[in-house]
Amino acid sequence: MPLAYDVVVVGGGPAGLSVAEKVAQHGFSVAVLEEHGEIGRPLKCTGILLERDIRALGLEIPEEIVLFRTHEFVLHVRNKLVELSLPPFEILVTDRPKLDKWLAKKSAEAGADLFLAHKCSAVERKGDRWKVRARESYACSFLVEADGISQDVSRILGKAENLKPMPCLQYEVAWACKEVHVFLWGDGFGWVVPSGRRSRVGVATRFGLLSRIKELMRSLGIPYKPVSAVSASFPTSGPLPCAFGSFFKVGDCAGHVNPLVGAGIASSIMAGRIVGEAIAGKVPDPSKKIDEEFGESFRLYRRLREYLERNPSSVFALTDSRIPSLLESDMLGEFAKLLIQEPSLLEALFRHGRRILRLI
Repeated sequence: MPLAYDVVVVGGGPAGLSVAEKVAQHGFSVAVLEEHGEIGRPLKCTGILLERDIRALGLEIPEEIVLFRTHEFVLHVRNKLVELSLPPFEILVTDRPKLDKWLAKKSAEAGADLFLAHKCSAVERKGDRWKVRARESYACSFLVEADGISQDVSRILGKAENLKPMPCLQYEVAWACKEVHVFLWGDGFGWVVPSGRRSRVGVATRFGLLSRIKELMRSLGIPYKPVSAVSASFPTSGPLPCAFGSFFKVGDCAGHVNPLVGAGIASSIMAGRIVGEAIAGKVPDPSKKIDEEFGESFRLYRRLREYLERNPSSVFALTDSRIPSLLESDMLGEFAKLLIQEPSLLEALFRHGRRILRLI
């Protein structure tokens, strides 16, 4: 006989664990099926969060999960630097496996059952129940897919979407820094993130990951001696519909990730909570609610990502001759601050960008 639950969540990342915690709080029995043998492994994320987002989510993250805090942000555009200090936008670099384990503990304390090394191998609908097969068989009224960009459940059901994945490669290196560095290229971006005595160096591009990360490290004088390496992908599709009767999608598999820079922890937790509320009958249309929370800004980020990929030789359509004058007048720095604080201004960039540049 299959194990019976009200809800089965496939995937034990921030999105799936947030769904599980929320529905358990509403009294539902819930099982989380995680394909790997350890929550948080393998590492697939840099682990950056903004203090502002943590407060908005009401999370009290234990200090031992935080590896580094900084207000300092350095933007590199065509080898030109814009150094920004972003109070009150404190940037937190977290130990991502510990963060996921903490979220798993919270969901378990709420009443969720977690099953590790349980890769979903079959899903079918029988009457008003879902049948899910992993190491054991499960039956449930509500099925939640939170299995990441692989979309294993959707592929089994023939419902996989084109998430427009962006490949990433990240190294951990024995090289210390105190600021978050972001490099903007037309066909992708790179980053250097402090994590105590080490740093995380990564690139996201559809062309030449290895050569690009070597180039980035060489430009900063970082020895090419990675301590560890992580490769993954993130969706650039933007949010997609996530509710299909008693079947829900959340997290990467639903495009709940910033299409421009791949940030998705906070948005996935938020979307997970909304889906959990929808299962509990508190939110009639979770797709609409998620769209209200971050859909508009993510669509704008997606349009910017698509523009940059169509015009790989241009970042914000600025020429090398214009960048120095912008830097000298601090206009680029101020503009970057505004984009970070007010994502809706990206729409103005698309509508009036060429006109603005002609006036510079």
